[in-house]
Amino acid sequence: MYFGLAYFLSCFTTCMGVLQIASLSPRSKYLRLFKSSYLRKTLGIVLIVISGPLFFLTDDRVVSDHSGGLDANQQAIIFAFTALFSYLLTAIISQLIWKTKIDNRLLKPFDTEICKNGSGDFNFTKLQVKNWADFRHWITGYFRP
Repeated sequence: MYFGLAYFLSCFTTCMGVLQIASLSPRSKYLRLFKSSYLRKTLGIVLIVISGPLFFLTDDRVVSDHSGGLDANQQAIIFAFTALFSYLLTAIISQLIWKTKIDNRLLKPFDTEICKNGSGDFNFTKLQVKNWADFRHWITGYFRP
């Protein structure tokens, strides 16, 4: 298997495992693939543990970056893309599985324009837009005199 693809798959499985362990927090209900916290924790640990042997035992991985390996820039780009891709895929799968709606009582402290869409139904995308708007407001308020 191509070294870059093997690195991508290894990082992907690790990131998916970390996201499932992170979804044990009650605030991250949009990353849950299973309802049971025990299943999420078990899946996360299994994915993290299995990714190392899958990467190192499938081929000879002790190569320099001049003879078929990845240099630091390539590793950084692949890892960043993998982390983003695993986050988006986990969020999309979670949305498709649970079709979760956000309770309006949670959003009362953040009474922004996004919250006033009439129906009160929020999906993952609208929540991310709301979080980004709140983050920008918080950052700009921090730097104002």
